[in-house]
Amino acid sequence: MQYRGGSSRVGPAPASSLRRGTSLPALALALALVLLTACAAPQEDVRAPRQAPRPRRAASSPPGDAAATRGPEPAMPTLARIEGIVRYTGTAPLRVKQLTNDIDVPTCGERIHLETVLLGKDSAVANVFVELRRDDGGLIDPARGLPAAANPSQLSVSIHRCSLEPHVLVVPAGSAVEVRNEDGILHDLIVPCLANPPLEARLPRYRKRLLLPADALRRPERLQVTCDAHPFEVGWWIVTDNAFHALTGADGRFAFPDVPPGTWTILAWHEDLGRLEAEITVTSEQPAITELDFR
Repeated sequence: MQYRGGSSRVGPAPASSLRRGTSLPALALALALVLLTACAAPQEDVRAPRQAPRPRRAASSPPGDAAATRGPEPAMPTLARIEGIVRYTGTAPLRVKQLTNDIDVPTCGERIHLETVLLGKDSAVANVFVELRRDDGGLIDPARGLPAAANPSQLSVSIHRCSLEPHVLVVPAGSAVEVRNEDGILHDLIVPCLANPPLEARLPRYRKRLLLPADALRRPERLQVTCDAHPFEVGWWIVTDNAFHALTGADGRFAFPDVPPGTWTILAWHEDLGRLEAEITVTSEQPAITELDFR
């Protein structure tokens, strides 16, 4: 077939040929309705989800409230006091021991007086070691209700004119002891321990001091200290773990100010007079006063 007067069309038909009789305003109205429907459709919420509120921390209660919860603190026991004096009431006279010396005479002297028993007014005895113990042998710390222990410290002993000062030294277990040489000659102290390791403190004339460490004397025992260079140079070291201990002075007196009420055993020791033991009951109403007599 031949077409005349025009060319052939192979593309789609024009819109006017699809819907005849449709005007442009109607098309615009239909397009506006489509856009409004799309905008009104629900959209997905892209905001971050809200977190649940954190629980509030409970307010801390003041210390008074905690104490009220625990209940009242246990009442401390009322402490008592024990006082005493040590006397010599024997009939035998106590004579001072004297020795003739020929060693380092310019320093030590030719006559050595060994006053192991020192008596004061009314025959009071000095250098007596006194301690308290319970009837069952135990100790009580009044502050905590626990076994009491002596507090370690650093002590010192001086050697003056071939004599140990003090003559009797109480050593709380675990204490360090400094030995001082004031003479300018050789002193060689020997400490023959049994419960503790044996000790030696050698001080040549040029050495003025020597420190025995705190771990050297940790166990209770009674030690006689001698000098290898001067046999008459003698002293006593009493190592104790008992917090209730005392050493009498020239007046022979001792005191224990903070003692729990009850029955106690008093133990007294002297290097020449020996040992005494007495029982005493103490209350918190008034001090307990006792007298210990060596005979």
